[in-house]
Amino acid sequence: VKGDYLKYLEAKEHELHALARHETVLKNTLRRETEWLRRGAQARQTKQKARIENAHALGETVEDLQSRNLQRTSNIDFGQISKAPKKQIEITEVKKSYNDVTLFEGVNLLIGPQTRLALMGENGTGKSTLIRIIMNLESPDRGSVYHADHLQVAYFEQSRETLDPKKSLLRNIAPDADHVIFRGKSIHVRSYLDKFLFSGHKVDLPVEKLSGGEQARLRLAQLMLRDAQVLILDEPTNDLDVETLNVLEEAIKDFPGAVIIVTHDRYFMDQVANQILAFPLKGSGKTDLEIFSSYMQWESWFEEQQQDLERASKKTNSQNKTNSDEGGGKKLSFKEKFEFENMETDIQKLEADLENLVAKSQEPEVISNSVKLVEVHKQITDLQTAIDEKYQRWADYEKRLK
Repeated sequence: VKGDYLKYLEAKEHELHALARHETVLKNTLRRETEWLRRGAQARQTKQKARIENAHALGETVEDLQSRNLQRTSNIDFGQISKAPKKQIEITEVKKSYNDVTLFEGVNLLIGPQTRLALMGENGTGKSTLIRIIMNLESPDRGSVYHADHLQVAYFEQSRETLDPKKSLLRNIAPDADHVIFRGKSIHVRSYLDKFLFSGHKVDLPVEKLSGGEQARLRLAQLMLRDAQVLILDEPTNDLDVETLNVLEEAIKDFPGAVIIVTHDRYFMDQVANQILAFPLKGSGKTDLEIFSSYMQWESWFEEQQQDLERASKKTNSQNKTNSDEGGGKKLSFKEKFEFENMETDIQKLEADLENLVAKSQEPEVISNSVKLVEVHKQITDLQTAIDEKYQRWADYEKRLK
């Protein structure tokens, strides 16, 4: 998998360089068109009118491309907080069940400044439930939850529920005003959004028009306006580009308050967390949560849990033993096995298509036509997303076959 991840990074590097070259070509074209407009171009003829409209569209394309390149990065900074107590949140002997099935019990946590706690576990094991209990949004069956007086908690929810899809970016950040209070100072909402790579016409678009990564950045922009002592981030890395992830990592490291993270991104978790709260595997019958200080410790424990489950399954279902994989791993379906066996060929084809598209974006007939440029740029973005998803599934399949 390490080799595959290296391939992924190399592909990402290639894409970024290609987009940077693409941006340079577009800027040169835009410079020529802008100079033509400054000379007093008049929309007296259909061709001239179309050229003026294309020049404006080209400006928007360059603006969008700039936001995707490494030269610009989100300015994420959760800032300093007022003096916080050493004990911000305390969980004591907490138990929670649903439909007579115990998710967890005997949970004890002390959360204070510089806590960096990652929750790790399969879907459906109770991570979101524990977060709701920590936030006092749900009551435990047993045990207690303590919050320090006047504690402010900022919550980054995976579903982006706090974003109104019908309202513009601007009105999601400042519903009734043109300014926001950021770090105790008044700042124009457009200037504030520019910190997150939203500028020009984009701030007036409805949120439903944004990509998943853009919605994640906008949600982070909302969070930064909160004067919180505790950050709870549920899958914050979903959809974010590599550069924004790096900035988010540094912002979390510099934040003086407590941070609780739910993530499946191993690298991100290993960079920002100093404790891991591990949920037992579904079907294990265990309800105690384990605490580890590193990802390697958690991974070793997790593999032991998997092996225990596999041994128990073989013992109670010996009649199906012949259907088990020699390595004891989780079998792939026929469709998954077919995709896995052809994955490398499929990715090579997609990457070749990507190179052809990048080359096409630099052809004179495309460069001179802003409509074609926008179309090709969208194809490049969609194709890179497809390649990223292929690499992720490839790594998942290999792990399951170990």
